[in-house]
Amino acid sequence: MTDSGPEKCGSTPRTMTTVLFGSGGDLEPAQSREEREMSMTEMPCVRVIRSWAEIEEIRGLWESWHQHPNSDIDFYRTATRSMPSVLRPHILLLYRGGTPRAMLIGRYENGRISLKFGYKSFLETKARLLSFVYRGFLGDTSAENAEVLVREILRSLGRREADAARLSNLPIDSPLYEIARKASGFLSRDHAPKVAGHRRMALPGNADEVYRALSSKTRQTLKWQAKKLVKELGQIRVGEFREPAELDQMMRDLEAVASGTYQRGLGVGFVNNADMRERLDMEARKGWLRAFVLYVADKPSAFWVGTVYQGTFFSNFLGYSSQHAKYSPGMFLVMKAIEGLAASQDGQRVHTVDFGLGDARYKATLADKEWQESTMYMFAPTPRGVGVNLFLRTPAAALNHIAEGALKKTGFLPKIKKLWRTRVRES
Repeated sequence: MTDSGPEKCGSTPRTMTTVLFGSGGDLEPAQSREEREMSMTEMPCVRVIRSWAEIEEIRGLWESWHQHPNSDIDFYRTATRSMPSVLRPHILLLYRGGTPRAMLIGRYENGRISLKFGYKSFLETKARLLSFVYRGFLGDTSAENAEVLVREILRSLGRREADAARLSNLPIDSPLYEIARKASGFLSRDHAPKVAGHRRMALPGNADEVYRALSSKTRQTLKWQAKKLVKELGQIRVGEFREPAELDQMMRDLEAVASGTYQRGLGVGFVNNADMRERLDMEARKGWLRAFVLYVADKPSAFWVGTVYQGTFFSNFLGYSSQHAKYSPGMFLVMKAIEGLAASQDGQRVHTVDFGLGDARYKATLADKEWQESTMYMFAPTPRGVGVNLFLRTPAAALNHIAEGALKKTGFLPKIKKLWRTRVRES
């Protein structure tokens, strides 16, 4: 399959080749030329979109399919254009019979693949990547369409367009994950994809029901923590930001807390810069932004920033001041924010809180649904692609997996993570 426009898709593109999965996930030619010709009018073809102008051509289609802020067209444009490493868009649009059926949203970038243990990167190498975004598989996400799109990725890697493709945080029970994991040959396959939990919470119709949905032990603990915080710290209030005119104060207050968090030490999380402001300004103008800040004696102590999109609050950034850590200010703020979201009367009913990827005590306490996701790599069948996989990616991932498994069995993993975060914060 080659890059063919919509006017050719579904007809008989002369340059289109056909491949089918063989045993062991390898790619093999179709069985016969006659069979290919008989089914050509119904066979899929893929258009590769590589420019911003082409993106605007499919805006209506894109907007009719997306269901997550990560795959929203305006969020994609804002986020991608702010990333210096991105060279261009790379979006796969699949047609059947001349009609668009599915899309896989990505970008072509100068990325990095690192040898990482815990929070620490020991060695990394530059790599040209086809990076496909979280929840970027849109339209008909059937196994048949996933197979076609994976084959197109393999062809791009075979043509040396990139050293690797990265598919971010795929649900491990999804067809795209299963097909991508088995499609590459042994030397190009990701042998140790890391699996992580993703949690969410269904919101009841009012704030009182939020607590009734929790266990009695959890309710007692939350009540005790809140009482202690208010009694010992005194002046407590929660501020909410959502309008463009409020961005200046919001950015200053968030930065006052974020600058002392372990996330800042790791180079992740909220940071007060032009790119972050552009992103949050776009969300505020669209009515998506919800930022909650806990103030102690009128000084910011904790924050929780998220995006309200199609009835779900998606958690983006959470941080708290280490000065007040023993009072669990983050948990106090999360509960106050959830109360507000459940009781919202502004016409934007929030029915779900998506806590995002990763493990944390507050997520385990509040969530009522969990599933597993994994970031999957597919490496180019080239000396560089195979070398990065076998001598960097695979050993690092395997070491992480073995170490984390051993620490979980002994019960030391949470303690070590806490110690590591404390050291990063202090440094």
